[in-house]
Amino acid sequence: MKKIEHPKVFVSHASEDKERFVADFAKRLRESGIDAWYDDWEIQAGDSLVQKIFVQGIAEADAFVIVLSENSVEKPWVIEELDSAVVRKISDDCRIIPVVLDHCNVPQPLKHLRWETIADLGNWDSEFQKILNVLCGSTDKPPLGEVPPMAAAQVIDFVPELSKADNMVFAVFGERYLSCGKIGIDVQKEFSVFDSVGLSREEVLESLEMLGSESYLKTYHGFNPSTGKHEVVLARVRWSALERFARRKFPNYDQLFRDLVSAITNNGAESRDAIVTLVSMPENLLEIMVHDLDSRGLIHVVYESNGLFHCLRPKSPQLKRMLG
Repeated sequence: MKKIEHPKVFVSHASEDKERFVADFAKRLRESGIDAWYDDWEIQAGDSLVQKIFVQGIAEADAFVIVLSENSVEKPWVIEELDSAVVRKISDDCRIIPVVLDHCNVPQPLKHLRWETIADLGNWDSEFQKILNVLCGSTDKPPLGEVPPMAAAQVIDFVPELSKADNMVFAVFGERYLSCGKIGIDVQKEFSVFDSVGLSREEVLESLEMLGSESYLKTYHGFNPSTGKHEVVLARVRWSALERFARRKFPNYDQLFRDLVSAITNNGAESRDAIVTLVSMPENLLEIMVHDLDSRGLIHVVYESNGLFHCLRPKSPQLKRMLG
């Protein structure tokens, strides 16, 4: 969600949830600089409900927070508001944030979204901060550090059918993702990331072209005013290529992969936190494995807005048979 000075947020809810949660939630939003639309403040005697809610409320909102509870999930009015918000999301990219009370069932149109669960109505500071971060367009993700230099002598033949130079350039993408989770390189602005391979600019650009033609990278071409040439200006490593890189990089890859599958199938781990607790591996390596399983149709994954997986669940019985 892009940063807006005072984002307008429509808070959809059932009246039964006002006193125990919604009134305080809306008040805290406004105290935090969020222009929360809450019916008790916006609708006066004699006002048109349709005009106030659907025209001035939902239609003008930057985001839509729907408080789901045993009270609200079957309310016709709440369902109408949700339907309107879904249309806004499709047409205008309005963010919808489900907030779940009572561990109630989440309506089907929202199941693909990440939601915040309020487990304790007496203490929801951390959940509120997460919602606030999204509404304000901020994050607690730490800044990227420097990518460690790569010694050319240590380069593995990740792509044996290509040249040593191609492998060295490919390794830059693999090491960069494992160290900081970044899959793309702006070639014009970040060409210095290739300094560690000891190749000339022309050699790097040639390798980028080769890796792109072999589908290890997704390359984008454009005019480079500094060289006066039409060349690769942006390159993103493909997830399938990262999986190949990781298999050669980590000698114990197969065992770590089995540990992940076991955590999902034998331990019932579905959330990111549960899997990280059970499986000991670098988290960016875990992301590669999750994308691999997802691409093969073995799991269903819910990803966060930053691209990291939030939770997953088995999708095919083939997953369990991989342990046999």
